Amino acid sequence: MNPLKRIACLAIAIALPACFSVRGEFGNVIHPSSVENIRPGVTTRAEVTALFGPPSAFFKPSLLDMIVGSQPETLDAPVVEDVYTYRHVETRTQLVMIPILYAGVTAADRTTTLTVFFDSDGVVRYYGFRVDDNIDPPEANGE
Repeated sequence: MNPLKRIACLAIAIALPACFSVRGEFGNVIHPSSVENIRPGVTTRAEVTALFGPPSAFFKPSLLDMIVGSQPETLDAPVVEDVYTYRHVETRTQLVMIPILYAGVTAADRTTTLTVFFDSDGVVRYYGFRVDDNIDPPEANGE
């Protein structure tokens, strides 16, 4: 191949814009309609596990008491026995590049978190649900 053609092909290849997208997910999807099925004082640990699977994180306050030493309590029993946390994270990253002129990276993520607190009988005492979303943020229309 002619050296000028090689240089021309190389220059075109370098000058062409490029776009790369990467998407990743962690954890099981948490559907808001499933969260509505949780009833404090009624729903059991087994029912929560059937709805959402194994938790992403687990915390047992009484285990912490054993490790760091019990603190004097004013209650006869701990307020909660177990805490389950479910988390789903979705990320999207995009790189746009026009050599020599422009390079930009955009990143967006959506994190859905459900934290469920169980009493000593294995029944939901209370729960919290939150969605942090900058992938598809709500329209800024005053609502």
